[in-house]
Amino acid sequence: MPHYLGGGGVLDGDAIANDALTYKGHPYFYSGAPGADGKQPWDCSSFCNWVLGHDFQFALPGGLSGYDGSQHGPSTLSYLIWGGANRISRGNIQAGDLCVWQTHMGIAINNTQMISAENPKNGTRVSNIDGFMRGEVLMPMRVKGIPAGAAPLSGSSSGSNPSAGSSTSGSWEKIALVIFGALIILVAMSKLGKGGEE
Repeated sequence: MPHYLGGGGVLDGDAIANDALTYKGHPYFYSGAPGADGKQPWDCSSFCNWVLGHDFQFALPGGLSGYDGSQHGPSTLSYLIWGGANRISRGNIQAGDLCVWQTHMGIAINNTQMISAENPKNGTRVSNIDGFMRGEVLMPMRVKGIPAGAAPLSGSSSGSNPSAGSSTSGSWEKIALVIFGALIILVAMSKLGKGGEE
């Protein structure tokens, strides 16, 4: 059920976290699209796409508006360079924030736990944030339009998402692109190195 933000709706991080928790136990499929009814298996990023883009009508990375689940949508790497969220420190993570690594992402339900679509065996479940993706860098993000404090937003349009194409975190986006490029090079080098041995 969509929680449309227009018309003066109130939104806080708890609303996002609570909505995400309703999908606990949902099946996982790599590159899966949730489908129009949201009942098809998904992966970590299509789960976040469903919650943010479908349930809350946020514009997703790449300016994708009106996400309906018929396709996978933006990947984890797209979120790393997305102008629709601000980077925050690990200590400032709160319910509704995005926990984004290079190859995984989830939605924080508090400062220590998140819900994410993990793998075919575990599906969508709650897990600890710290230590989840060993060897990768956690880049926590707060979606623009979500208040910095725990209090819900009030007023007429403060809950809308102004993020379709805006970018105020240019230096972080550049860092994310460098990290993305380095990962591609490392993967390519490891495949080349294994090519002669197999």
